[in-house]
Amino acid sequence: MPSYEYECKECLHKFAVVKPMSESGTDEKCPCCNKVATRILSATPGFILKGKGFYQNDYKNDGN
Repeated sequence: MPSYEYECKECLHKFAVVKPMSESGTDEKCPCCNKVATRILSATPGFILKGKGFYQNDYKNDGN
């Protein structure tokens, strides 16, 4: 499941919530002040490719 970032407009607290994509449009309650927090766009990618072999075997520029 993806994580979504939220920011509380009352206390400016930022936090992340892991939930299904079907619930991505719903607002969350701030864990600090219990007011409604709205979703913000993430600055980081949704996934990171790690490990040996992925770049070397599949997508390495071979000079062609």
